[in-house]
Amino acid sequence: MFLQQPIKIAAVALAMFSGISASAATKFTIPTNDGEYIDLRWADVEGANVEGAPGPDQCFGSTGENTVVTFSFENTVEQPYTFTMATGHKGTCVIDVTLKDASGTTVASGKHNVVNTQSWARTTAFKMLIENPLPKGDYTLELRPSNLAGSNYAGNWGKMAFYAGIVDNRDHVPGAVSLGKGNYVGMRTENNDGNVGYVKNNTSGSYDLVFDQPGVYDLNWGVTRYGDGVATISVIDPEGNVSAEGKWTVGQQTNYDPVTVHLGGEVAKGANTLKILFNADHTGFIANFNNIELNRVADHYACVRNVAIDGQKITAGDGYDLNCNLPISYSAGNVDFTFDHPNGSVVVTAKKGDADVAVTEAGGKYSFPAPARNEEVIVTMTLTPDEGSVVAYQTVYTMRVFHIGDIILSELNLDGNPADKELFDKLSADPYSTTLNRVYTHVPTLQARFIHGQDENVTPVKVSDNVYRYDFKAVVEDLMRDYSLTIDGIHLYDRLDSDETVAMKFNEGTYDETTKTWTNGQFSISGIDGGWNSEFKFPITAEQTYTINVGPDAVVKQLIFKGFRDNYTGNTNIIKAVTSGDAIVWLPGDNRFYNTSEAGVRDLVVNIEGHKVGTPISFTVQSNGQMMSEFEFTVGREAITSAPVLTSHKVIIPDNANHFVLAANFDRVIAKATATVGGQTITAVGGSDLIYFPAWNLDYDTDYTMTVTEAVDNYGNKLAAPVTCQVKTGTKAAVTKAPVDYIVSNVEEFKAMVAAVNASNASADAPAVVVFVKNGDYDFGTEEQTFRCYNVTLIGESRAGVILHGNRSGISNPVISTRYSNNTVLQDMTLRNDLDWGMPRGGVGVALSSGNREVGINLSLESQQDTQVTNGNQSYYRDCDIYGAVDYICGGGNQFYDRCNLIMTNPGTITAPSTSAVHKWGYVFSNCVIDEISKGAAGSYNLARPWQNEPRTYWLNTKMNVLPTANGYGSMGNLPTHFYEYGSVDSEGNPIDLSVRGNSSTHVGPAYTPVLTDEQAALFTVENVLGQTDSYCVAEIATPLDAPVAKLAGKTISWEPVADARFYIVYRDGAYVANTVDNKIDADADGLYTVRAANFRGVLGTASAGVQVGESGLEDIVAGANEVIDVTYYNLQGIAVQAPDNGVFIRVSRMADGTKTIEKIVK
Repeated sequence: MFLQQPIKIAAVALAMFSGISASAATKFTIPTNDGEYIDLRWADVEGANVEGAPGPDQCFGSTGENTVVTFSFENTVEQPYTFTMATGHKGTCVIDVTLKDASGTTVASGKHNVVNTQSWARTTAFKMLIENPLPKGDYTLELRPSNLAGSNYAGNWGKMAFYAGIVDNRDHVPGAVSLGKGNYVGMRTENNDGNVGYVKNNTSGSYDLVFDQPGVYDLNWGVTRYGDGVATISVIDPEGNVSAEGKWTVGQQTNYDPVTVHLGGEVAKGANTLKILFNADHTGFIANFNNIELNRVADHYACVRNVAIDGQKITAGDGYDLNCNLPISYSAGNVDFTFDHPNGSVVVTAKKGDADVAVTEAGGKYSFPAPARNEEVIVTMTLTPDEGSVVAYQTVYTMRVFHIGDIILSELNLDGNPADKELFDKLSADPYSTTLNRVYTHVPTLQARFIHGQDENVTPVKVSDNVYRYDFKAVVEDLMRDYSLTIDGIHLYDRLDSDETVAMKFNEGTYDETTKTWTNGQFSISGIDGGWNSEFKFPITAEQTYTINVGPDAVVKQLIFKGFRDNYTGNTNIIKAVTSGDAIVWLPGDNRFYNTSEAGVRDLVVNIEGHKVGTPISFTVQSNGQMMSEFEFTVGREAITSAPVLTSHKVIIPDNANHFVLAANFDRVIAKATATVGGQTITAVGGSDLIYFPAWNLDYDTDYTMTVTEAVDNYGNKLAAPVTCQVKTGTKAAVTKAPVDYIVSNVEEFKAMVAAVNASNASADAPAVVVFVKNGDYDFGTEEQTFRCYNVTLIGESRAGVILHGNRSGISNPVISTRYSNNTVLQDMTLRNDLDWGMPRGGVGVALSSGNREVGINLSLESQQDTQVTNGNQSYYRDCDIYGAVDYICGGGNQFYDRCNLIMTNPGTITAPSTSAVHKWGYVFSNCVIDEISKGAAGSYNLARPWQNEPRTYWLNTKMNVLPTANGYGSMGNLPTHFYEYGSVDSEGNPIDLSVRGNSSTHVGPAYTPVLTDEQAALFTVENVLGQTDSYCVAEIATPLDAPVAKLAGKTISWEPVADARFYIVYRDGAYVANTVDNKIDADADGLYTVRAANFRGVLGTASAGVQVGESGLEDIVAGANEVIDVTYYNLQGIAVQAPDNGVFIRVSRMADGTKTIEKIVK
């Protein structure tokens, strides 16, 4: 995107990838061209940074209370203008926007009330309309934040422009309000802006409107209820004042039932903002809404407001509209009060009990006799609206005036919930001391509130093991009273260092639909009704008892119902009892659970004393709803002497595969295990009760017996006898010869191809499609190329010749996206984000956002920050060059990088993993090289830093041509990390001293030595990392076929068919000529011809030796029988790789006489 041109540009020396940013005030001209934005680098900036390249993604970041942004520009056309900007914030603030002419006179100003969008993305728009023509001349625009709340930052600001004329797409009311024009926090539009959903507590939508008529308005809308909640609907004037407001409690609306909400107040003509804010006491969904209309109902609004009693505080009342508590020392004979009553007349009366109290009025001030101490007077104000176009939504207002005569406890909360009446009454009466006998498994919080305004958050004192006392004092004027609450029944568990936390999640075990039994080997439960993701579902029954069987070595200290809830609403639900043999079980007195729309998700912690090892735990649910819950246990381990038991198993074998995985559930954690099959010995990865035995490279269509020969638990107990299972491998799939499906040679063809494969390959069973991308410059500008497909292969003519690039900013805005795709293959091409490529680092520029089970071969990924974002569970990259400076490989999943070059463009960090708990390997770099794009570019860099979840990165046999920091790992998220290294060498091949490596400074948990042992490193094979649990075999896809042996007869080039070849690509002088399923082709021009064979997914192998057609200028050279005509290298996993420069490899040389030699090479 090209932006308006500056009048002058300050001279700034920039070095490619220098990492040095520069900004200088630059005068420019307005108006801004339609669809373009001001380059923020043209501003004078104090206390902020300019982030990103010019365009919609550029912004001011790292703003704060001291930020000042000033633009200097020349207006070249006298006309009205619209200034626009957009913000994103994780807090709130106000930005004052001031436009001054050359004399310093303010000619326009505005306030942007920055809302909390819960994101730094600029999604909230602001406009300042300059409706009178702005004279030609020089101006300055200044932006200053203030009133920062919820964050030390003032948000990100961008998308600034001065557009010609009044750019106003605001809705005019009375009439409909377009949902698509709203600014949303938390909630969002759905169904092509047809409705607003995702409405939860403290989410809001706001709409900039023009009210064509002043007056009183009603809001009409359609609502579908999902849970309890209250909507506050406000009309806010340009100064930020609320001019009209209404509150509406969500009812039993279904299917967008129509609802009318009265807005009390009068709205002025002109610009105003409608804001809809939802609040609830839970974390679930509240409602969806659509079809908003604002309808004018009257000219004026009658009400009673601004009620004031001299020197006293008036608050909202309980059972009354207003409440005023007169202090003990109040000595005046009367209570004097005033109020406003626009557009109506008011009659005031008062009562003390059933007796009338005289009320007098003089000059708008009302008086009545003050109540005695501990007495109250109820004042009633009855409103009669004026005649004409006047509406009143309330005509009777009440105020309670109470004269405090004693210390009165008004509110008591335990753990944020109101205390029951019995406890409240006991603590409110002499002697103001009581004991509560109730079980807690934590120390509850206590808050007390008094009628005179004193609030107490009480800190307890431990009296004995299970008894805590809460002492607090109330003081008002000359009165003082001591209160004491003793809670007997607080049973805490002090966790031991040796204790383990064991999660029991539905999706991490096996469920038998017939027996209604779930197990993960160590734990099991029966009688359930299946599950949803990680939650267990329980039957809808009035009362039922369930039993959890625990591992034989488990001593359970705590059972936690994790996030337990009712799947439905309006029910009464409790955990009635928990038992386990003779153990003492402490079940909290508050044992209720609710639907998330009623009270949110909670954890119930049950402490168990004296649990005997391996004893089942039973619990009884009393409910007329459906309980949903995960489980978590705090367990100790007790040494046992019994043999491990393999409780269940299943065989995982893909279609047509000569490999499989046996997943075996044991009754305890297994430290190590082995199995045999077909002459192979399989060493499993231990440390769990679910052990996987992957078997590879077996014969097809063959019956095998897998024998688990050994399983040793943590106490040295061994499997009593071998366990066997029968498996038959699949029949090898025949490769169907088929040509390339699409040949792409320009941007438009590429886009058409993306649309075509997204349509044809929308399901997992879609046949494999191969796309050949010819050499060329594919500039996609600011458009993302998004693949949403299965089983698609993109092969480039050459890595250097195929350049797929564009200019996009932000982690969710890649140039190429396969994040929604499965089984994608990319080979021989360059993917680049031009955002700051070849420039000082300027922001997040994703080149590739990758998908699941992706294979990348011989790619060049080029950017500086977040170059590749990994989204899938399993992917493999070989012989790739990946460039960047900051977190340039980031994301989740198990990702294997084989012999890749990681090239630093600036100082920073290579990886920022966000590995989920279900992925046990994370980022694995095997035989990779770390280098820098130019001498000194890498500076001081880290190998990894923690981003999210449970980050994992492993570096095996890395050649570090430039060395990282001594510690190796940087800081970011406060997370448990798994950052390890093994066998690293420097540029000369010398071992690097890894004893200096440390943990990330934001690592959470026990410190560890970040170096793998030989035994541990041996487990990091491609098969284990990517296929240990499901037998996914990347070698089937990534292994290239042998090079064809080409020969020439006349003008015909032919070659022996290569086994399992889908097609062949023919090149002349290195350029694409044709693809064919035949094993010959007629040459149509002189040149040196080579042929590459494609496997069943289209992955190309090594080119054949060249065949010269016509004169080459060289004498014919004939290979002798013992001369090498072709060399292929393989890694230790049996996958073909490019010629290595370090590590351990297998070299296969093919001789002219057809024989082969095989050598092990160590470099």
